[in-house]
Amino acid sequence: MFRILVTAIVAIAIVRPAAAEPHARIVLADEDPELRRALAGALAPWHVELFVDAIAIRDDDDAIHRAASWNARFVIWRDRGQLVVFDRERALADRRTTRTGALDPADAAAAALTVKTMLRLPPPTDDPIAVPVVAPGGRELRLEVGGAGRIAFASATDLGARQFDAVMFRPTRTLGLRVGVGTQLGSRIAIDAGGFKGTWGDWDADVLASWGLPIVAGWELEPNVGLGLVHDRLDGVIQGLARGEAGNQLAILAGVSLRRHLGNVFTAVANLALRGVPGAETYTATKGKNDTVVFQAPGFTTSLGLALSVDFGL
Repeated sequence: MFRILVTAIVAIAIVRPAAAEPHARIVLADEDPELRRALAGALAPWHVELFVDAIAIRDDDDAIHRAASWNARFVIWRDRGQLVVFDRERALADRRTTRTGALDPADAAAAALTVKTMLRLPPPTDDPIAVPVVAPGGRELRLEVGGAGRIAFASATDLGARQFDAVMFRPTRTLGLRVGVGTQLGSRIAIDAGGFKGTWGDWDADVLASWGLPIVAGWELEPNVGLGLVHDRLDGVIQGLARGEAGNQLAILAGVSLRRHLGNVFTAVANLALRGVPGAETYTATKGKNDTVVFQAPGFTTSLGLALSVDFGL
Protein backbone atom coordinates (compact mmCIF):
# COMPACT_ATOMS: atom_id res chain seq x y z
CA MET A 1 0.00 0.00 0.00
CA PHE A 2 2.90 2.34 0.72
CA ARG A 3 4.16 2.07 -2.88
CA ILE A 4 0.66 2.66 -4.23
CA LEU A 5 0.24 5.82 -2.15
CA VAL A 6 3.63 7.23 -3.14
CA THR A 7 2.87 6.55 -6.82
CA ALA A 8 -0.53 8.22 -6.49
CA ILE A 9 0.91 11.34 -4.83
CA VAL A 10 3.59 11.69 -7.52
CA ALA A 11 1.01 11.18 -10.27
CA ILE A 12 -1.29 13.85 -8.83
CA ALA A 13 1.59 16.31 -8.59
CA ILE A 14 2.52 15.63 -12.24
CA VAL A 15 -1.03 15.74 -13.58
CA ARG A 16 -1.81 19.14 -12.05
CA PRO A 17 -0.19 21.51 -14.56
CA ALA A 18 1.69 24.52 -13.27
CA ALA A 19 -0.41 26.84 -15.44
CA ALA A 20 -3.56 25.77 -13.57
CA GLU A 21 -2.24 26.81 -10.17
CA PRO A 22 -4.32 29.80 -9.05
CA HIS A 23 -2.91 32.98 -7.53
CA ALA A 24 -5.59 32.54 -4.86
CA ARG A 25 -8.39 30.17 -3.97
CA ILE A 26 -11.46 32.04 -2.78
CA VAL A 27 -14.59 30.83 -1.00
CA LEU A 28 -17.78 32.84 -1.40
CA ALA A 29 -20.10 31.99 1.49
CA ASP A 30 -23.05 33.72 -0.14
CA GLU A 31 -25.50 32.14 -2.58
CA ASP A 32 -26.67 35.40 -4.15
CA PRO A 33 -26.53 34.64 -7.91
CA GLU A 34 -25.84 38.25 -8.96
CA LEU A 35 -22.92 38.56 -6.56
CA ARG A 36 -21.52 35.24 -7.76
CA ARG A 37 -21.71 36.27 -11.42
CA ALA A 38 -20.25 39.71 -10.72
CA LEU A 39 -17.32 38.27 -8.77
CA ALA A 40 -16.65 35.67 -11.47
CA GLY A 41 -16.43 38.43 -14.07
CA ALA A 42 -14.41 40.85 -11.94
CA LEU A 43 -11.82 38.25 -10.94
CA ALA A 44 -11.48 36.44 -14.29
CA PRO A 45 -8.10 38.04 -15.25
CA TRP A 46 -6.43 36.77 -12.06
CA HIS A 47 -6.70 33.01 -12.63
CA VAL A 48 -8.34 32.50 -9.23
CA GLU A 49 -10.57 29.62 -8.21
CA LEU A 50 -13.91 30.74 -6.81
CA PHE A 51 -15.91 28.26 -4.74
CA VAL A 52 -19.46 28.79 -3.53
CA ASP A 53 -20.25 27.48 -0.04
CA ALA A 54 -23.90 27.22 1.00
CA ILE A 55 -23.24 27.48 4.74
CA ALA A 56 -23.23 31.00 6.22
CA ILE A 57 -20.16 32.21 8.16
CA ARG A 58 -20.84 32.81 11.84
CA ASP A 59 -17.70 34.73 12.83
CA ASP A 60 -13.95 35.06 12.17
CA ASP A 61 -13.21 31.73 13.90
CA ASP A 62 -15.68 30.03 11.58
CA ALA A 63 -13.95 31.74 8.64
CA ILE A 64 -10.61 30.22 9.71
CA HIS A 65 -12.21 26.77 9.74
CA ARG A 66 -13.91 27.32 6.37
CA ALA A 67 -10.69 28.55 4.74
CA ALA A 68 -8.85 25.46 6.02
CA SER A 69 -11.71 23.21 4.90
CA TRP A 70 -11.42 24.47 1.31
CA ASN A 71 -7.64 25.00 1.41
CA ALA A 72 -8.43 28.60 0.44
CA ARG A 73 -6.67 31.86 1.19
CA PHE A 74 -9.75 34.13 1.17
CA VAL A 75 -13.31 33.74 2.46
CA ILE A 76 -15.96 36.30 1.43
CA TRP A 77 -19.37 36.74 3.02
CA ARG A 78 -21.92 39.38 4.04
CA ASP A 79 -22.50 40.04 7.72
CA ARG A 80 -25.68 42.06 8.00
CA GLY A 81 -24.74 45.41 6.38
CA GLN A 82 -21.06 44.59 5.87
CA LEU A 83 -19.09 42.88 3.14
CA VAL A 84 -16.31 40.81 4.76
CA VAL A 85 -13.10 39.51 3.17
CA PHE A 86 -11.10 37.19 5.44
CA ASP A 87 -7.42 36.64 4.55
CA ARG A 88 -6.25 33.29 5.89
CA GLU A 89 -2.53 34.06 5.51
CA ARG A 90 -2.78 37.29 7.50
CA ALA A 91 -5.57 36.00 9.79
CA LEU A 92 -7.38 39.33 9.30
CA ALA A 93 -10.89 40.26 8.21
CA ASP A 94 -11.48 43.45 6.21
CA ARG A 95 -14.98 44.95 6.22
CA ARG A 96 -16.85 47.39 4.00
CA THR A 97 -20.44 48.63 4.00
CA THR A 98 -22.77 46.88 1.55
CA ARG A 99 -26.44 46.16 0.94
CA THR A 100 -28.32 43.36 2.63
CA GLY A 101 -30.69 40.92 0.96
CA ALA A 102 -30.79 40.06 -2.73
CA LEU A 103 -28.55 42.25 -4.93
CA ASP A 104 -29.48 43.68 -8.29
CA PRO A 105 -26.82 43.64 -11.06
CA ALA A 106 -25.62 47.18 -10.29
CA ASP A 107 -25.24 46.55 -6.55
CA ALA A 108 -23.53 43.19 -7.21
CA ALA A 109 -21.06 44.82 -9.62
CA ALA A 110 -20.23 47.49 -7.02
CA ALA A 111 -19.71 44.80 -4.34
CA ALA A 112 -17.46 42.79 -6.71
CA LEU A 113 -15.29 45.86 -7.39
CA THR A 114 -15.03 46.46 -3.64
CA VAL A 115 -13.95 42.84 -3.09
CA LYS A 116 -11.36 43.12 -5.87
CA THR A 117 -9.84 46.14 -4.09
CA MET A 118 -9.89 44.39 -0.70
CA LEU A 119 -8.14 41.27 -2.09
CA ARG A 120 -5.03 43.30 -3.08
CA LEU A 121 -4.32 40.99 -6.00
CA PRO A 122 -1.20 41.45 -8.17
CA PRO A 123 -1.51 42.86 -11.71
CA PRO A 124 -3.57 40.52 -13.94
CA THR A 125 -2.05 38.40 -16.70
CA ASP A 126 -2.65 39.09 -20.40
CA ASP A 127 -4.69 35.95 -20.98
CA PRO A 128 -7.80 36.07 -18.77
CA ILE A 129 -9.73 32.84 -18.25
CA ALA A 130 -13.17 32.04 -16.94
CA VAL A 131 -13.39 31.61 -13.18
CA PRO A 132 -14.63 28.12 -12.24
CA VAL A 133 -17.47 28.16 -9.72
CA VAL A 134 -18.03 24.99 -7.70
CA ALA A 135 -21.40 24.12 -6.22
CA PRO A 136 -21.87 23.94 -2.43
CA GLY A 137 -20.71 20.86 -0.57
CA GLY A 138 -17.67 19.02 -1.83
CA ARG A 139 -16.07 15.77 -0.73
CA GLU A 140 -12.36 15.30 -0.28
CA LEU A 141 -9.88 12.42 -0.41
CA ARG A 142 -6.55 12.49 1.43
CA LEU A 143 -3.50 10.34 0.74
CA GLU A 144 -0.80 10.41 3.42
CA VAL A 145 2.58 8.72 3.84
CA GLY A 146 5.14 9.15 6.58
CA GLY A 147 7.66 7.69 8.96
CA ALA A 148 8.34 7.92 12.67
CA GLY A 149 10.72 7.07 15.46
CA ARG A 150 9.12 4.42 17.67
CA ILE A 151 9.46 3.37 21.31
CA ALA A 152 8.11 -0.16 21.91
CA PHE A 153 7.62 -1.31 25.49
CA ALA A 154 8.26 -5.04 25.09
CA SER A 155 10.42 -7.47 27.12
CA ALA A 156 12.80 -4.53 27.09
CA THR A 157 12.22 -1.01 25.80
CA ASP A 158 13.20 -0.92 22.13
CA LEU A 159 13.93 2.11 19.95
CA GLY A 160 13.06 1.60 16.31
CA ALA A 161 11.23 3.05 13.33
CA ARG A 162 7.75 2.89 11.93
CA GLN A 163 6.37 3.56 8.45
CA PHE A 164 2.70 4.44 8.04
CA ASP A 165 0.25 5.43 5.34
CA ALA A 166 -3.44 6.24 5.20
CA VAL A 167 -6.33 6.98 2.86
CA MET A 168 -8.89 9.29 4.48
CA PHE A 169 -12.29 10.43 3.16
CA ARG A 170 -13.97 13.68 4.15
CA PRO A 171 -17.73 13.54 3.41
CA THR A 172 -18.24 17.33 3.51
CA ARG A 173 -16.00 20.39 3.68
CA THR A 174 -18.20 22.02 6.32
CA LEU A 175 -17.08 19.50 8.96
CA GLY A 176 -13.62 18.52 10.11
CA LEU A 177 -14.51 14.79 10.24
CA ARG A 178 -12.49 12.28 8.19
CA VAL A 179 -12.74 8.49 8.15
CA GLY A 180 -10.49 6.00 6.42
CA VAL A 181 -8.03 3.15 6.57
CA GLY A 182 -4.28 2.89 7.07
CA THR A 183 -1.37 0.54 7.54
CA GLN A 184 1.71 0.57 9.76
CA LEU A 185 4.94 -1.38 9.51
CA GLY A 186 7.45 -1.46 12.37
CA SER A 187 11.16 -2.24 12.33
CA ARG A 188 12.12 -5.68 13.65
CA ILE A 189 13.32 -6.22 17.22
CA ALA A 190 16.37 -8.43 17.85
CA ILE A 191 15.90 -11.18 20.49
CA ASP A 192 18.49 -13.22 22.38
CA ALA A 193 16.84 -14.85 25.39
CA GLY A 194 15.92 -18.28 26.76
CA GLY A 195 18.15 -20.04 24.25
CA PHE A 196 16.31 -18.35 21.37
CA LYS A 197 18.06 -16.08 18.88
CA GLY A 198 16.08 -14.24 16.21
CA THR A 199 13.81 -11.28 15.54
CA TRP A 200 10.23 -10.15 16.04
CA GLY A 201 8.26 -7.80 13.79
CA ASP A 202 4.73 -6.61 13.22
CA TRP A 203 2.42 -4.75 10.87
CA ASP A 204 -1.17 -3.68 11.23
CA ALA A 205 -4.21 -2.63 9.21
CA ASP A 206 -6.29 0.10 10.83
CA VAL A 207 -9.70 1.79 10.65
CA LEU A 208 -9.28 5.49 11.47
CA ALA A 209 -11.28 8.61 12.28
CA SER A 210 -10.02 12.17 12.78
CA TRP A 211 -11.31 15.69 13.30
CA GLY A 212 -9.51 18.78 11.96
CA LEU A 213 -9.41 21.86 14.22
CA PRO A 214 -8.01 25.03 12.57
CA ILE A 215 -5.95 26.97 15.11
CA VAL A 216 -4.26 29.84 13.24
CA ALA A 217 -3.97 30.71 9.56
CA GLY A 218 -2.46 27.78 7.67
CA TRP A 219 -2.21 25.52 10.73
CA GLU A 220 -4.53 22.78 11.91
CA LEU A 221 -4.64 20.43 14.90
CA GLU A 222 -6.13 17.00 14.17
CA PRO A 223 -6.88 14.47 16.96
CA ASN A 224 -7.44 10.92 15.71
CA VAL A 225 -8.53 7.51 17.02
CA GLY A 226 -8.76 4.06 15.51
CA LEU A 227 -8.86 0.29 15.81
CA GLY A 228 -6.33 -2.00 14.20
CA LEU A 229 -5.64 -5.65 13.53
CA VAL A 230 -1.99 -6.39 14.39
CA HIS A 231 -0.14 -9.27 12.77
CA ASP A 232 3.16 -10.10 14.48
CA ARG A 233 5.74 -12.79 13.79
CA LEU A 234 8.66 -14.32 15.68
CA ASP A 235 11.45 -15.94 13.63
CA GLY A 236 14.73 -17.45 14.75
CA VAL A 237 16.58 -20.49 16.06
CA ILE A 238 16.35 -22.29 19.39
CA GLN A 239 18.55 -25.26 20.31
CA GLY A 240 19.66 -25.53 16.69
CA LEU A 241 16.08 -25.74 15.39
CA ALA A 242 14.27 -23.08 13.37
CA ARG A 243 11.25 -21.60 15.05
CA GLY A 244 8.58 -19.34 13.56
CA GLU A 245 5.33 -18.22 15.19
CA ALA A 246 2.71 -15.67 14.25
CA GLY A 247 -0.31 -14.15 15.93
CA ASN A 248 -3.09 -11.60 15.46
CA GLN A 249 -4.34 -9.14 18.05
CA LEU A 250 -6.59 -6.09 18.31
CA ALA A 251 -4.94 -2.67 18.72
CA ILE A 252 -6.39 0.57 20.09
CA LEU A 253 -4.97 3.73 18.46
CA ALA A 254 -4.97 7.40 19.44
CA GLY A 255 -2.91 10.39 18.46
CA VAL A 256 -2.76 13.99 17.37
CA SER A 257 -1.30 15.67 14.29
CA LEU A 258 -0.11 19.23 13.73
CA ARG A 259 -0.68 20.13 10.09
CA ARG A 260 0.79 22.97 8.04
CA HIS A 261 -0.97 23.60 4.73
CA LEU A 262 1.44 24.12 1.82
CA GLY A 263 -0.79 25.77 -0.76
CA ASN A 264 -4.04 24.21 -1.88
CA VAL A 265 -3.06 20.54 -2.11
CA PHE A 266 -0.07 19.48 -0.01
CA THR A 267 0.22 19.46 3.78
CA ALA A 268 3.26 18.84 6.00
CA VAL A 269 2.41 16.89 9.14
CA ALA A 270 4.02 16.25 12.53
CA ASN A 271 2.27 13.59 14.57
CA LEU A 272 2.32 11.87 17.93
CA ALA A 273 0.77 8.38 17.99
CA LEU A 274 -0.03 5.91 20.76
CA ARG A 275 -0.94 2.25 20.26
CA GLY A 276 -2.08 -0.26 22.86
CA VAL A 277 -2.37 -4.02 22.26
CA PRO A 278 -4.26 -5.54 25.22
CA GLY A 279 -3.67 -9.15 24.08
CA ALA A 280 0.00 -8.82 23.18
CA GLU A 281 1.62 -12.23 22.68
CA THR A 282 4.03 -13.80 25.17
CA TYR A 283 6.41 -16.24 23.46
CA THR A 284 7.92 -18.99 25.63
CA ALA A 285 10.31 -21.92 25.32
CA THR A 286 10.24 -25.11 27.37
CA LYS A 287 13.39 -26.01 29.29
CA GLY A 288 12.92 -29.23 31.19
CA LYS A 289 9.72 -28.86 33.12
CA ASN A 290 9.68 -25.06 33.06
CA ASP A 291 8.59 -22.52 30.49
CA THR A 292 10.95 -19.61 29.95
CA VAL A 293 9.77 -16.34 28.46
CA VAL A 294 11.56 -15.78 25.16
CA PHE A 295 9.87 -12.53 24.22
CA GLN A 296 6.99 -10.37 25.41
CA ALA A 297 5.51 -8.52 22.41
CA PRO A 298 4.92 -4.79 22.95
CA GLY A 299 1.67 -4.05 24.75
CA PHE A 300 2.21 -0.32 24.21
CA THR A 301 4.12 1.73 21.65
CA THR A 302 4.49 5.44 21.07
CA SER A 303 5.89 7.19 18.03
CA LEU A 304 6.73 10.69 16.86
CA GLY A 305 6.95 11.26 13.13
CA LEU A 306 6.60 13.37 10.01
CA ALA A 307 4.35 12.87 7.00
CA LEU A 308 3.25 14.44 3.75
CA SER A 309 -0.36 14.40 2.62
CA VAL A 310 -2.23 15.45 -0.51
CA ASP A 311 -5.90 16.49 -0.40
CA PHE A 312 -8.02 16.68 -3.50
CA GLY A 313 -11.73 17.16 -4.12
CA LEU A 314 -14.05 14.55 -5.55
